[in-house]
Amino acid sequence: MVMVKAEESTDFAEIQLSHIREFRAHHPDGDRARVLVGTAAEIAERLYAHAAFREIDEVAFALPFTFSHDDYVQILTDIAGAPGPALGWHRA
Repeated sequence: MVMVKAEESTDFAEIQLSHIREFRAHHPDGDRARVLVGTAAEIAERLYAHAAFREIDEVAFALPFTFSHDDYVQILTDIAGAPGPALGWHRA
């Protein structure tokens, strides 16, 4: 799991790219390493495998400001529909 902090830039795409490059620089598969790819259950499993993730009781998903309204609705619906419940989230 990556926490994004705008220290090197305020441009989301630049920050995201730098994190992906850093991840791949330290991954055994190098440039072939896949970044948070899988089914909702697989992604939830990978997140929950991190001890730090298990210590928190809230998560913020940061999305770029350039998405359309429909994109935000789809992404949030997808998160709430599958990985959210697998990670213990439930509707209030």
